[in-house]
Amino acid sequence: MDARDAHYAAALDAIEASLAQHRTISALLGPTHAASEEESKKPRNPYKGLRAFTADDAQDFFGRDRLVDELVKDVATALAAEQPATESGRLVTIIGPSGSGKSSVVMAGLLPRLQRGALPGSEAWVFLAPMTPGKHPIETLGLTLAAHFPDRSFTSIREDLEDDATRGLHVLTMQLVKRRGSRVVLLVDQFEELFTQTESEQERQRFIDLLVTATTEPRGQLLVLLTLRADFFDRPMQYPTLNRLMQGLLRQLVPMEVEDLRAVIEQPAALPDVQLAFEGTLVGDLLFEVQGQAGTLPLLQFTLEQLFERRNGHTLTLQAYREIGGVKGALAKHAEATYIALPLEEHRRLARALFLRLIDPGVTEQDTTRRHAILTELSLPIPEQTTIIREVADRFVTARLLTMNEVAGTAAIEVSHEALIREWTRLVAWLREAREDVILQQAISADTAEWVQHGRPAERLYRGDQLIEAQAWAGRNVASTDEVDFLHTSAVESQYQEDVALNQKARELALQHRVVSRQRLLITALSIFSVVVIALASLAQYNFLREQNLERQAELEAKIARSQALAADAIASLGQNQLDQALLLSRAAYQTYPTYEARNSLFISLEKSSQLVTILHTQEENVTFNPVLRIAFSPTDSTTLVSASYKHIYVWNNTNTKTRNSPTIIDPPAVAGASGYIGGMALSPDGQMLAISSAFGVWLQNIGDKTAHR
Repeated sequence: MDARDAHYAAALDAIEASLAQHRTISALLGPTHAASEEESKKPRNPYKGLRAFTADDAQDFFGRDRLVDELVKDVATALAAEQPATESGRLVTIIGPSGSGKSSVVMAGLLPRLQRGALPGSEAWVFLAPMTPGKHPIETLGLTLAAHFPDRSFTSIREDLEDDATRGLHVLTMQLVKRRGSRVVLLVDQFEELFTQTESEQERQRFIDLLVTATTEPRGQLLVLLTLRADFFDRPMQYPTLNRLMQGLLRQLVPMEVEDLRAVIEQPAALPDVQLAFEGTLVGDLLFEVQGQAGTLPLLQFTLEQLFERRNGHTLTLQAYREIGGVKGALAKHAEATYIALPLEEHRRLARALFLRLIDPGVTEQDTTRRHAILTELSLPIPEQTTIIREVADRFVTARLLTMNEVAGTAAIEVSHEALIREWTRLVAWLREAREDVILQQAISADTAEWVQHGRPAERLYRGDQLIEAQAWAGRNVASTDEVDFLHTSAVESQYQEDVALNQKARELALQHRVVSRQRLLITALSIFSVVVIALASLAQYNFLREQNLERQAELEAKIARSQALAADAIASLGQNQLDQALLLSRAAYQTYPTYEARNSLFISLEKSSQLVTILHTQEENVTFNPVLRIAFSPTDSTTLVSASYKHIYVWNNTNTKTRNSPTIIDPPAVAGASGYIGGMALSPDGQMLAISSAFGVWLQNIGDKTAHR
């Protein structure tokens, strides 16, 4: 159509006629353009299912306006005045049950509000990407910061964070702030992971110290937001400084009011690019199921998502609501349907293995949380199994029950929300029957990852009972390629070490045998030597004793001969009438040795002595063993003499020469009793009574009648 110059009016008339004929621009543009218009009217899905809301979803986030307002005030309070670190800090904690929407209210509510300037200058603040602590929170924090330091290596950033002064986070955030009064905002989402997934207590403590130092440093610029599951609220209490800091600004999420829940359902549907309608009492039915219930927001979002997918045009229907099982049955029914739809039994077996890898059972069932699994855990030793388990993962990702993401720069997979762990009865049963195996599997996976990361060193391999237990686990479960390699290498190394130990033991036994053999030879030689020495010593001793005996015998014979010679000289002196010399020689002979000749010469010499009156004999058979011990004379009559030995008492009357050698004998048993031993005696002044003592007492003896009286 030519509308130039004079043709303009004609062209305008033609356009008006055409419009009148077609009545719409779509009709004017023809069938293709009409289809495009219809496609553009297709509603957008504003519901997030099990996925948390993010900053990109802020336009779809409703029902939390009052809570977000309160959180903005909390942030303002935290930044209002610098107070001593022991009282407060730039840290705000949001706590609530699983499924209460903690992550969503911060990422889709508070952060976008601050980015739009809710506080003076907040639109210019530096907002770090949200992070979760995971297994290595220092590494994750370093990666979060590294995105804002393109000129620095990750290693240097991590070294700053691991500095002994624990001021690394504070220093790094200060470098990000270009003007005074600006702030750096860090969201640590799912803070409970610091206590459930971080294995190193040293790393956990350092991460806490970094947060505490950075948020309490005077004139610091870091604002930290924490989200924490309510059932883990006791864990920070083990760290007093952190606990006091968290208590300063703590916001608890309670179940939403009915009007707020209505806003969650209806307001996203009313958005210009959505324009959805609810059939009949559908909204009321949804509200009836979730009102007053903690942790139902993910189930509600999932139900709305399922209703959207089963909509009739722009209408969410009651029929679809009943088909999916309502709010409480939708998630479990969807998960079970996805599981049942897997093509083969091997797919379902590996689905069980997959989900058990994505759960951290915790200490109790209440501690159960989801777990990130890096994709290498889905690489199995048999290629066909690897293909199948990845097909299973893709099926559940497509069903939005699993989510693919990155953890510390590594591709990982996780359960979309912990609500699935609670609601899917099959998964609950799997976890209940395999709880111990899941705990063991996670320990093996962690040890395997550390082994691979450190270059597969032998010192990190399993030994002994730990290896046996891990091998038993691998026999009952599905181990990844790295885990199989780890356990196989452990077994080979263990066998090698056992062989080395056996060889060493064999060498030690051989050496010990040689030592024992040498010891036996030495002992035998020493024994023979000892016998020879003892024999020689005995012979020497015998010869020595024999020589001594011979010497003593010779000495005795010499004494006897000397005594006999002196006795002979004494007898010879008596023959020459040399009485004194005879007595001296006899005495010397007896002292030299008491031979018969010496006694005989002594008695003969005494008998010839003029000073000797007489010799009184006791008639003892053995004078040596029964000598005379006591002698007593009568005080008035010197003719009476009494002597006593051990066993006998003799009485002599010197006036009668006939009785000199025949004394009166008093029998000791008649006096002393059975013992027969006499201790002492004494004569009375008149010489008639004799007192005798023994161990049994004192006896009186009349010398004349021999009658003893005790």
